[in-house]
Amino acid sequence: MSDPKEYQIRQACHHLWRQHPSGASTFSACSNNDCVNLARGGLFCAECCTKDLGKLVGIEMAREYNATVMRIRLMEHEMQSDLKEDEVDEIFPGTRDALGSLGVKQ
Repeated sequence: MSDPKEYQIRQACHHLWRQHPSGASTFSACSNNDCVNLARGGLFCAECCTKDLGKLVGIEMAREYNATVMRIRLMEHEMQSDLKEDEVDEIFPGTRDALGSLGVKQ
């Protein structure tokens, strides 16, 4: 017997949020052996979490959710530390490029 879909969606969202920490964290290889990305706490990376969520809600919605989580974490960090635009990539390398590649307006 599998978990209810609502629970599965909440779990997938939780795992995705965990891959975008609001502070310093440790990362290691993604638990998905076919993946080369880094993941927080040795779990699944954000890309794999997005794919898992996509199986439940559709890949476009999952990608939009991931981009929104990234944007929220970036905003939180900017609010807490008053970062200038050019300082963001020093702390979160590639974040702005990743958001841009997802079609997210910054």
